[in-house]
Amino acid sequence: MALVEVNFHPTNKDLRSFGTIGLIATCIIATLLFLIKGLAIKWCAAIIVVGALIFISSRVSLKLTKGIYLTFTLLTLPIGIAVSYLLMGIFFYLVITPIALFFRLIGRDILNRNFEPHTDSYWIKRKRQEDLKHYFRQF
Repeated sequence: MALVEVNFHPTNKDLRSFGTIGLIATCIIATLLFLIKGLAIKWCAAIIVVGALIFISSRVSLKLTKGIYLTFTLLTLPIGIAVSYLLMGIFFYLVITPIALFFRLIGRDILNRNFEPHTDSYWIKRKRQEDLKHYFRQF
């Protein structure tokens, strides 16, 4: 299984959702650019027109929308791959590794992996359950 998968065969519902999300996203982006960056109204209107065209194409021609969908998907695929691997690396090296090093430092071994050369067996004896109904309630 790949980390980022591309849907080369979107359903009609996916394409209509893409059109709706495209309209909503472009309106939000244009509004934020206008309010935060002070982008000119004509550029904000152009962004909203692009979203409206995507929305209209999703309602009129699903073949055209599929082309737009695949174009945007393939253009943003490298960004998705880079960000996903970057976030996994950051999470591993900044969260998991310090926790593991701390557990090694304090000697915590939750799996009980210590090697004891004079031990005959590593079997851990457990108390047997008296109630047989317990076997049907595993969780």
